[in-house]
This record gives sequence, C-alpha cells and structure tokens, in this order.
Amino acid sequence: MVSNEYGNAPSRPRSFLATLAWGVSMAAVVLIVSLAGIIVYGMNIADRKANTLVGLTEAGLRALPDLRRSLPPALADMLNDVRSPDYRDQLEVTARLAMVPCRADRRDQGNRERIRPVIEIRNRGKEVVSLLSMRVTVLNEDDVPIAASNEWAATPMAIDEKWCGPLMPGATARIVGSPLPGDHRSPDKCRAEATITDVRLWDRNTAPPAPPPKDSQGPAAIRETPQPPPPTRPEPHNSHR
Repeated sequence: MVSNEYGNAPSRPRSFLATLAWGVSMAAVVLIVSLAGIIVYGMNIADRKANTLVGLTEAGLRALPDLRRSLPPALADMLNDVRSPDYRDQLEVTARLAMVPCRADRRDQGNRERIRPVIEIRNRGKEVVSLLSMRVTVLNEDDVPIAASNEWAATPMAIDEKWCGPLMPGATARIVGSPLPGDHRSPDKCRAEATITDVRLWDRNTAPPAPPPKDSQGPAAIRETPQPPPPTRPEPHNSHR
C-alpha cells in the first residue's frame, strides 16, 4: 500500500501580489474576449448594412428614368446638359475692378462703395450654356493674390441674384464678384483675373422619353357593352290535339 507523504501537507495561502496578478490576468482575458465578440458583431452588422446600401443604390439607379419622366418640364430640362470644356473657346471673358455702390439694405457704416471684380462673358457660339462656373482672383501690384472667389456666370434656372439663368447664344452676361477685403480705395493698383472652371451645355437631344400609354391598345380597346337578347314570343296554344 502506497502512502501519500504530501497528503497532510498544509496549503500555503496566496500572497497579495499573486492574487493581484491572477485578478488582472482574468480581467484582461475577459476584456479581450468581450472586445473580440463586439468586433465580430460589428463586422456582421456592417456587412448587412453594406448589402442593404448596395441594394438601395441599385434600386435608385433603376428608378432614375421613371423619376426623370415624372419631373416637371422646367426641372427635367435642368438634367439635359453635357459637360463641354472645348466650348470655352466660344466664350469671351473679360475681368476688371470697379467701384460698385452697395445696395441700400447692405450699406456699411459710411462705406457706400466697395471695390469689386466685374466679369463680362459673351457667348459667341450657337449653344445654350446651362452652367458656367469661374474662379475670380484679384492680384496686387506684385501679382500676389489678395482675394479669390467662385462665381456663377450661368445656371440652369434663374432664381435669385446668384442663379442668373442660362447664357443664350450671342448674349452677354455681366456679374459682380465679392468685394475686396481690407481698406482698398483705388482699383488702379490691383487687377482681376477670371478662369473658367466648368462649362455645361444644354442638350436638346437628351430629353426624357414620354411615358408609355397606360392602355397599349388605345381607344380601340374600349369594350362594347353587351346587348340583352331579344325577347322570345310565347308559342300559341294548340287546342286541337
């Protein structure tokens, strides 16, 4: 019979450092497992949301023709344009600085005139410019830019002072840019430059097709109402048999 020499040996209690190390290790393991579960769950949600987003995008693209046909003519024409950077050769652009009076509702304290760039655009071509954006830069005597702004010389629709409308063939548009910052009193010491950044032309050939008729057979498909059968006469009674 084998005796257990260590069976009655007393167990030593853990020291404070050993207990602290054991607790920190368990907390780290629980934290790592929790973070892994959160990451896996987040990746699953992101994958499902991505599939839903792709499906919505495809459905939206398929519905674009129907949506375009349902728009009013004024809004549908805004989409009938194409980018034509080569058409800028048909646009004559000049820029200068001038003292422009401020509007009555925008006058500053005693400053009724401000130096502003004035841009003139002439359409020498035969196309309608539906969108024309420009970068206007003001340079000082040392050709150092002191001001810059983006201006719209043509827009698909005329809504307010910023949306001036399309530029017709042979027409000339004049727009006023933003005022110069600081205390500039004379426009002779500075100059303005205008650079065309985008040109879009109205394309009459890309008009949306008319919606199909609801009844493909037309007026000929009108059904005739059935006529009631003619009344039948009763047979005469034969008294001689």
